Amino acid sequence: MTVKGLNYIKSDYHPSLTDSNTNVNYSHALLTQILISINMQLFVNRAPGYLAMYVCVCKGITDHQIKDAIYAGATTVGKLRKALGVASQCGKCTCLTRELIDETLPQAEYVEAQPLHYAVA
Repeated sequence: MTVKGLNYIKSDYHPSLTDSNTNVNYSHALLTQILISINMQLFVNRAPGYLAMYVCVCKGITDHQIKDAIYAGATTVGKLRKALGVASQCGKCTCLTRELIDETLPQAEYVEAQPLHYAVA
């Protein structure tokens, strides 16, 4: 698997950034775009359904991490904040985090409610 070089990725977003002698103070938005681009390249060849979406860019938390934490028992935004750090900085991810809780919690409760079957020898 090959990941594009940083200069190539920078040229996708801002062609003037390809000159290695250019001293540029990168904006937060540009760096975020570059990181998301790198992440998408790393995960593009994975199994279908594996792609993760960043929910909290401040902390780098994906929907898969949030769903795993919900299955582990973090069923509120406060518990997810304590477990993962989601919604602990700018707060823009709080609404999507709540949506993920609403979407995942019924599945988590269903899994939890399933009877356990043990093999007795």
